Amino acid sequence: NIKESKNKGWTCRTPDMPWECPHNLLNKNRTFFRDKRTAKYLRKNNITIGVILLFTPLFPLSLYFFISAACIKWNERNILDYVEWRGDIDFVSSEFNEIDSLILSQLSYIGFDGIISNNNKELLTLKEASAKFFSVHDEKYILGVLLPKEIVTLLKVAGDSVRFGNLKLSCYINHVDKDRQEQFSAVTFELNDGIFIAFRGTDDTLIGWKEDFNMCFISPVPAQEESVKYLDYVLSLYKWRSGKVRIGGHSKGGNLAVYSAAFCPKKFRKKIAAVYNNDGPGFDDAMMKNPLYQEMLSKITTFLPQSSTVGMLLEHEEPYIVIQSTASGLIQHDVFSWQLKGKHFVTTSLSENCRFLDKTLKNWLAGMDN
Repeated sequence: NIKESKNKGWTCRTPDMPWECPHNLLNKNRTFFRDKRTAKYLRKNNITIGVILLFTPLFPLSLYFFISAACIKWNERNILDYVEWRGDIDFVSSEFNEIDSLILSQLSYIGFDGIISNNNKELLTLKEASAKFFSVHDEKYILGVLLPKEIVTLLKVAGDSVRFGNLKLSCYINHVDKDRQEQFSAVTFELNDGIFIAFRGTDDTLIGWKEDFNMCFISPVPAQEESVKYLDYVLSLYKWRSGKVRIGGHSKGGNLAVYSAAFCPKKFRKKIAAVYNNDGPGFDDAMMKNPLYQEMLSKITTFLPQSSTVGMLLEHEEPYIVIQSTASGLIQHDVFSWQLKGKHFVTTSLSENCRFLDKTLKNWLAGMDN
């Protein structure tokens, strides 16, 4: 039920593809082009014509061309577009994929304190959890200075969707320990064919950032140890349930997903189907050589934007997929800049700047005394 037609560089709208437009410039306020060069060329031409018309008797028409220029845009599709596009398709009709993993990982940044229980007996759907959250906060609520404001929007649209709205949430944990220099949070989503465990990345707390820096020199840090305990706790609660166990996270959360899977108790290891590391840092050499990590490698996939900084820290041995981002430099860590097409990311290769920075950071860390 998803159709795409092409006509002379245009991507034409069908009812199933809400972000794409028909041939008239002003319909739905935006005209999208597959080709960025074409979009910029037409935008420039519309502005030029508008300026010329300002000095002629036809000057009222200049407004039309200025508006047309503002409405021309090249395709930039992110996870919010994905929910709008595929939100009416449940997981039975279209199975869990890498984009779903990123969305659930982002939702782990939401403060579900007082909403989601720390066990699997008092369950709420994402739609119910979203309603409770917005009964206290409005849609302009800011999670933190360093966290994308779109995460709150994502909660709203995902909660209202068929695909995500009926997912049940459980086992929410969130704590910050100043003495241990630990910031840790996680939540579990019940899927139609198993569960997804999402580890939160670094929030705005000073302790969280300090623990991130500690990861460059200390292994394991408290949050890594806590991630193993959390995974054991959740899988013990769900041991009666057959199905796949998927684990994921963004930034530090991606690192915790990999670490928890690598050191998961032997009795649960076979249940782990996939581990998603979204631009999370790697590990030291000792971890790379650990047989438990090596055993889990085939199930781990790391996703990086083309100029990744955070995700290239330390060492990675698992395969990684490089994603096209519309942002620059460190801002590419914001997953709302990551581009996708259908149910997959738009892939590219690492930039030269990224490779240079990666080599420089690794040499610097290698030269430092623990």
